[in-house]
Amino acid sequence: FKSKYLLELNGRYDGSSKFPSGKRQVSVPSASAGWRISEESFFTPLRGVIDNLKLRASVGVLGNQAISSYFSYIASLTGGAMSNYMMNGEPLTYLSAPSLPNNVTWEKVISSDAGIDLALFDNRLSGSFDYYIRDTKDMLMKKSYPGTLGAAAPSENAADLRNTGWELAVTWNDKIGKDWSYRINLSLSDYQTEITKYDNPTGAIDDYYVGKKVGEIWGFKTVGLFQTEDELASAADQSRIGTKWRLGDVHYANLDEDNVIT
Repeated sequence: FKSKYLLELNGRYDGSSKFPSGKRQVSVPSASAGWRISEESFFTPLRGVIDNLKLRASVGVLGNQAISSYFSYIASLTGGAMSNYMMNGEPLTYLSAPSLPNNVTWEKVISSDAGIDLALFDNRLSGSFDYYIRDTKDMLMKKSYPGTLGAAAPSENAADLRNTGWELAVTWNDKIGKDWSYRINLSLSDYQTEITKYDNPTGAIDDYYVGKKVGEIWGFKTVGLFQTEDELASAADQSRIGTKWRLGDVHYANLDEDNVIT
């Protein structure tokens, strides 16, 4: 409206036969809005310097149906030939225990973004900044069940994660004389991914768990390298992670004061 106020709305409804009846459809709407402040009358005194200033925001949902196979919600039998048993000159065939059916549905990705666009000095200098949050809901995972179950655990919509991040882009576009033009681009970005829902009752650090930052590193804290024989002799026992410690080897911090590095 008047090149000042921008609005876009989208409605979408998807279905997939990969999921059981009652869970085959998903609604995935989205919306975005913008305000070109530089087109407002009160902005007139700044137009000689700022050519464009726009605030914008968006939110939307996408569905993901990428699961391992079709019709996994139906228990199925698998069979084959037994290589070490024969009858009447033919190998015996067998059927295995049926797989456990799952009851999964769409994975949903909810993205929200807020940003600003700016252009100055006859559009020679332009830039944009975005901050976004991306939530992935109902991710597929396999929970742990007792071995007495007798079959592989089915997938479940039992995990969530969140991406948060920002992006900055700046461009300088200019000319040298009549025949030469050049452009300089600078971009910076950063993001983190955190698990917000996951079934890990024991809190094992070699698996996902609530609060885990994807890419985080677990390890021993160090205090430097062994410099003297006295330092080596008085250090906590490091035999559980290695043997024959010598000068120049890594000296690990004794965090719980039990005189053993574990």
